[in-house]
Amino acid sequence: MFIASSNDRYVNAFKEFPEWPSFKGRIELVQVPYLLDYAKEAGIYDSQVRPESVGKHISPHATSVAGLFAVLTRLTRPAPDSVPEPLKEMIGKLTPIEKADLYTLRRPLCVPVPQPHRNPARRLLPPAQR
Repeated sequence: MFIASSNDRYVNAFKEFPEWPSFKGRIELVQVPYLLDYAKEAGIYDSQVRPESVGKHISPHATSVAGLFAVLTRLTRPAPDSVPEPLKEMIGKLTPIEKADLYTLRRPLCVPVPQPHRNPARRLLPPAQR
């Protein structure tokens, strides 16, 4: 058994190689989706990279930054033309970090925070219940 990973570009180039048919008979390509949640990616690094395993001090946010970097390298530019009109402008303005936040189910900065309805009667409640 042999396991490897590759970028799509290199796999497609390999498929154009004249010897591809002989390889195809002996190789089974399995497409595995990328992990796009940087918090989960960082969790994997946290479980594998520990000071005792590498023999060095590890900065507090090193695995979080590594997880975010890994996910950012896998993202493509947003395609505003593929979404309905009300979202087109917002999708066109998404930064890579905001797109990564969306995949991690966090609210990007470009998405407004809904304000709770303020009931004037709330001021009559004790402060702990407001």
